[in-house]
Amino acid sequence: MTRRPNARQLSLADGREIILRPAVGRDALAVLAYANALFADAAHWVLTEPEEFVHTLDSEAAFFESLDWGRGDQAWLAWDHDAVVGMLTTEAGRRFKVTHRISLGMGVAASHRGLGIGRALMAVCIDTARAHPRVLKVELDVFADNHRAIGLYEQMGFVAEGVSVKYARRKDGSFVDSLSMGLWLPEPGEPP
Repeated sequence: MTRRPNARQLSLADGREIILRPAVGRDALAVLAYANALFADAAHWVLTEPEEFVHTLDSEAAFFESLDWGRGDQAWLAWDHDAVVGMLTTEAGRRFKVTHRISLGMGVAASHRGLGIGRALMAVCIDTARAHPRVLKVELDVFADNHRAIGLYEQMGFVAEGVSVKYARRKDGSFVDSLSMGLWLPEPGEPP
């Protein structure tokens, strides 16, 4: 896969239709609104504190336009009408020895959690990665106490590969470990 894939439609259990599509520069304003709300709501589960998210409209648009799908980068947005309610990004390794790996980050708006959007974003990411000629592995890091996210990643086939002890310190002074997880994709011709 060397170009941006097509959008996909997702039907939620409550009958709503969500669109999953690759992000482009003109999505920056909606993404900023989503990200500011996510970091405020999910600060306990993510590395970035709300006040540390300082992206601008121009920097966010430039980020989406700079993604190199041919290298393995991805950025997927989940849309409920005109609002972004979920986002998944990957970044491919830049050095030759790690170009077979992509690092994943994902979030879903509080209003839309538990509806299958995270699973759908993961599935579209994995499908896109499998179609890429060079990507063999998807990696992610997750706080070790985020059991709901870890459960989803395990259901998608990810396995724990290591722990970084006291990886982050929360504002209340407590520490949290980080769990590194990976999903090996089949080589061409191998069974999934």
